[in-house]
Amino acid sequence: MNKSLAPLIISFAVIILLTFIIINSKPKGSAIELQTNGSAPTMTLSQGNKAKFRVAPTASKGRHIYVPETEKTLEDAKKSLSAGKEGEAEDSLRTLLVFEPDNQQALSLLGGIFYYSQRYSEAEMIFRRQIKLTPDNDSVYNHLGSVLAKQSKMQEAVTMTIKAIELNPKSSDAQINLASMYASMGDTESCMKHLLASYQLIGYSILPFTYDQTFDKVRSSPEFQELIIKAKKDADTRLKFDRIPGTETRQKDVPQVKTGK
Repeated sequence: MNKSLAPLIISFAVIILLTFIIINSKPKGSAIELQTNGSAPTMTLSQGNKAKFRVAPTASKGRHIYVPETEKTLEDAKKSLSAGKEGEAEDSLRTLLVFEPDNQQALSLLGGIFYYSQRYSEAEMIFRRQIKLTPDNDSVYNHLGSVLAKQSKMQEAVTMTIKAIELNPKSSDAQINLASMYASMGDTESCMKHLLASYQLIGYSILPFTYDQTFDKVRSSPEFQELIIKAKKDADTRLKFDRIPGTETRQKDVPQVKTGK
């Protein structure tokens, strides 16, 4: 062998050896499928994600996969929402749903995040999925009706909310929701039908809902004003009753009544 080529040949051999070592030291599989030594570290998918993971075995010997801890992830998502960290909660819930796409609690929380952040089309997809999973859940139909109304899909919104009432006639939320839809469409008669139904269910606690701007088109109608007057009288009676010694209602049991014009 030519001595002048020996250093070059050795250099190539070292490069080949290092390449082989690096390739074989990388874990195989996807980004979340890693070899472990039996410990269960906490993974962070992104800066905002606080989802907790556990190690689960796979069919391949010596291989494990990280999956979210369901209850812990849901608990942390709720805490993030309470702290006003919607983005952090959303990241955790999305991660959980990758592994558990039918988790109803995660879907409900994520749908709520989308709704209150005015991402109505995304919320709609979540609620439609929930209906497929639980077709007898009146609350989900009501939620879907709300998000459809926000997108001005009024006919389908009404249909979905009527379905919610058919499943649960005692749902005051659905009754008020449907009343507000009819009000925005200028249908005073249908609006009052469902507003009165809600009043029969929750009494003067209906007052705060009546101040919503969706009722502006029917606000001046005699029927609407009559209901407001009656509800306010009920509230006054309740407050006077509470001033009688021995009849006080605990503060947490008394709905807070807003005052309006």
